[in-house]
Amino acid sequence: MDNSFSFNEDKYDFSSILSTIEKHYYLEKGEEEDDALLADEKAHNLECLIYDSVFNPKNYKLKWGEFEKHLRQEFGKKIHLLAYRNDPSFQGYISLSNQKGKNFRWTKELRFYISLLGPYYTIFGLDMTQITLERASTWGEPEGVKCQTFSSFQAITVSPEFEYRETFLLLKQKIAGWFPDYKFVPYEINREQIAGVKVDPDRIDDRIKSSVHNALFGSLIDIEIPIRGDVEYGYHEWLREKVPSEEELENVKLLEVHLSQNRTEGNLSTTSLYKVWKFKALSELPDSSQKNFGGMISFPSFEILDFTDT
Repeated sequence: MDNSFSFNEDKYDFSSILSTIEKHYYLEKGEEEDDALLADEKAHNLECLIYDSVFNPKNYKLKWGEFEKHLRQEFGKKIHLLAYRNDPSFQGYISLSNQKGKNFRWTKELRFYISLLGPYYTIFGLDMTQITLERASTWGEPEGVKCQTFSSFQAITVSPEFEYRETFLLLKQKIAGWFPDYKFVPYEINREQIAGVKVDPDRIDDRIKSSVHNALFGSLIDIEIPIRGDVEYGYHEWLREKVPSEEELENVKLLEVHLSQNRTEGNLSTTSLYKVWKFKALSELPDSSQKNFGGMISFPSFEILDFTDT
């Protein structure tokens, strides 16, 4: 399987997510190259981490007890907590609605996940339905008509939109306030694939098991659920810090020297905006750099601003 985990590396930096997954999971390479001992060791370490963080009562109370209490107080309603053996996260949901009919049920839940593997969390709204239908008895059952419940995810709301907006934003604020170093993982990243990751070999297909969401948080959410909202919501938290080029740094130094000289000479007023933002290289551009817009006027194209007056 090809690794499709990709993003605009010039603008964003999600590399820590991949590093975290590589640290805690063994990435299968093929039967001949796989290291069974290392795979077993990582699986064992992950199992111990989940148990110690979520299923050990003492550790759970220390890590999550006060936070759970804080959420209950802030929302004034029950926080439904979830815990699964293979899920590396503290997770739960806030119920927004629960409509029931004779053979039908429709629920709206705002799900949240806080990873045990690194400083990551995510939130989304989940609409689910359940219908109860009659079916024929199968082998080994007493004869007669039976009833069976069928469940389905109808939609996932991945950003603060529509009926989820207010609760979504408040929950995000409370998680970020309690865990200030944690970042929100956007849904677009959550559904990316990591080649070779086996979250739970016994459940569902490889496509779902190998997603970023299921590696960081678990629960094996089907990434093909119909989506509402902005899948890139939260990208702003992952903006790459711009590193200035040597030429840009040199231009800043020249500007600082220029301003300093004028202050020393008591002649600061001579430093005009025209002088500071003078396009020194403009006249040196070749004619081919001229671009015509609709035959009305031509503008020169350039990339470097020269801050000097010379």
